[in-house]
Amino acid sequence: MDYRILGFLSKYSQKTKRLYFFPTCRQSGRNRKNASCLPDGSQEFFRFIKSVTLIELIITMTLFSVIIIAAGSFEITANRLFLSSERKAAVLNEMTYVLEHINKSSLRVHSMGGGSGVQVTPNTRIAFRLDNNPPTPLVFTDDIWVAYQFDTATSNISYCPNWNTAGAGSCTGAWEVLTSRLNSVTIATTPYVSLQLTGVYNPAIANDSSINPNVTVQTTIYCPGYSS
Repeated sequence: MDYRILGFLSKYSQKTKRLYFFPTCRQSGRNRKNASCLPDGSQEFFRFIKSVTLIELIITMTLFSVIIIAAGSFEITANRLFLSSERKAAVLNEMTYVLEHINKSSLRVHSMGGGSGVQVTPNTRIAFRLDNNPPTPLVFTDDIWVAYQFDTATSNISYCPNWNTAGAGSCTGAWEVLTSRLNSVTIATTPYVSLQLTGVYNPAIANDSSINPNVTVQTTIYCPGYSS
């Protein structure tokens, strides 16, 4: 006997709390449906998956939401840490460059027998008298002065390659800006010239360790002499 499957009927069992499906079919050549039929004529039910209750659905959605939120929070934290490290490295590189620039100038200070070779304006400026190139240790008339200006108002650390010490001092020519990320500066002159610089990634906004970190560097300048 030939049967053609038309669809499935469903039946929910209160006893087992399960949903069952069984096929409906039509015998070839006849226009009628059987309530339940299989090729062998048996009346077996097809057991389908256990039904999902509303509570189970809510628990599943809650757990899924917790996982999504945790994954999102982890990604946000990782991105902030990466951004903070990247910006801190950028500030550190610039502050280190400034200190190296100042230290190189301090190594060329010429002062023995010719008076002090360093002038310090507290927390504002450091000037060095340098021996000319080629070096003339016994001649002081051809020496040149260079200066470093620390301006917390503009956040600039600037370099003057030709500093005029007359009066209050002035730069002959243009200032060269070494960095625009200065936050604070401290210059101590006892017993050596101690320089401490704090740089920040963006001086225009408030310091924030995650998005606007600051870095503090310090060096001690050992020169034959200084004046203040």
